Amino acid sequence: MRWWPVVSVSVFIVAFLPYFICGQILATGGGVVKVGQDLDLKYKPSDRWENSCTWFWFKDPKQVSRCSFNMLKEGQVKLHSCHPENPNQTIEYIGTSNEECAIKVKNLTEDDDLTWEVRVDFERQATSIPITVAKAVKSGEITVQNYLEGESGNVTCSLHGGKPAPAMSLQISGLNASKIVDNSQVQTEQPKSKEFESVATFNIKPTADDLGRTVSCRSAIFDKDNKSIFEYDTDTVKLNVLFAPKEMADQIVKVDENQKASVSIAFLANPEPTKIQWIVGQSSEGGSNETVSSSEDLILSPGDDSEKYKISEMERESDVKFRANLTINKVQLNEKDKEYRLLVRNEVGTQTYNFTLDVRSDGMKGNGTGGSNGTQEGSNDNGSGSGGSNVAIVLIVVAIAIMIMVSFFVYRSKKPTNETTPLQGGGR
Repeated sequence: MRWWPVVSVSVFIVAFLPYFICGQILATGGGVVKVGQDLDLKYKPSDRWENSCTWFWFKDPKQVSRCSFNMLKEGQVKLHSCHPENPNQTIEYIGTSNEECAIKVKNLTEDDDLTWEVRVDFERQATSIPITVAKAVKSGEITVQNYLEGESGNVTCSLHGGKPAPAMSLQISGLNASKIVDNSQVQTEQPKSKEFESVATFNIKPTADDLGRTVSCRSAIFDKDNKSIFEYDTDTVKLNVLFAPKEMADQIVKVDENQKASVSIAFLANPEPTKIQWIVGQSSEGGSNETVSSSEDLILSPGDDSEKYKISEMERESDVKFRANLTINKVQLNEKDKEYRLLVRNEVGTQTYNFTLDVRSDGMKGNGTGGSNGTQEGSNDNGSGSGGSNVAIVLIVVAIAIMIMVSFFVYRSKKPTNETTPLQGGGR
């Protein structure tokens, strides 16, 4: 593209602009460095300096510290004096010409987090730059709650410490962006330590599909050259979304007369159901998906075991998947007219699952084996019913057809041959 060279040159100029501007101090990391790191400070005056260059720093508010250097000749500089004395030679001159005045401050400590100034011989005013000795984030945590499906709640990441203010990234893996209702970030500098308390918050409205999604919070502290100095990741957590037992389509369970029907219904719920009941009989519907049983209904609970009905204890198949089982012995034809329901309740809500019996009479059963199994995926007919009689009928039809064909061929073989030669007509 034609504009690419222009953009490239522009980016280059902007990136290196400080190196071409006179009267500015260039510092390692733009002035953001770690403890123990060396700090280079380079100053380019508006003109060549000839006599002296002095650097000042302000560790003690009552007393200015300084080091001055004298120019001997082009490219040769000598330390004139330092006040207080330069301990352990922590300050070293690194300039290479009289077009710059540059020093290296070795092995920075937290005490070097201050403002530095420089002035050359002909300047009346000093040029300054603040230096920040960076500190890592000390600790952090993610705070979540138990979220009700369809209702909003906060996910919060809190970071303690860090200087300068850390960049933060709060993420929920796989969460649709439309479920983030709002987000915010607040960072507060502590007056004494100059470190930051940082809080990032998502307000979300999750559904049951978001159960178990991973929440992570990452942070990094950058220098002014956009280089990462420190990184910190909190421990991850999982979203816990609470929901009432989920809906499921009604079932039809096929069973042969006088055989037993095994009904198995699996459902999803979080938290675990606190109550399940099997209801047999007629009923009227109440509000809010809660079934109101009539006085004629038979109510069965896990552990009930009679000649007619056996109720197993509820089974847990996973964190949020459960299964309830019912056995009905010696099913009769009139039981197909009854209503069968499973009522499941947890602390969020109640759900009712319906099923009916499709009972086949002994007269229709033939040589079937009987019995039935009903599950949440549907039911399977395990009896052969009229399968044997159907096979017999087919065999009889085939035998009759063969007999007809044999008779036809026998008849044809015994019939006299007809004259096919044309008759000769007489002359007139």
